Amino acid sequence: KAHEAKDILKNYDLLRVTEISVGLSAFFNWSMTMVEEREKLLESQRRIVR
Repeated sequence: KAHEAKDILKNYDLLRVTEISVGLSAFFNWSMTMVEEREKLLESQRRIVR
């Protein structure tokens, strides 16, 4: 029984690590996109000002 519980915990840890890394990469991609969008917005605003 104890052995099974250990295996379950190991799998759970792997799932958590996977979830966290997927979440981090998704957040990173999202922030990169936001930065690019902001730069595009600033560029278009500069053109309008000129």
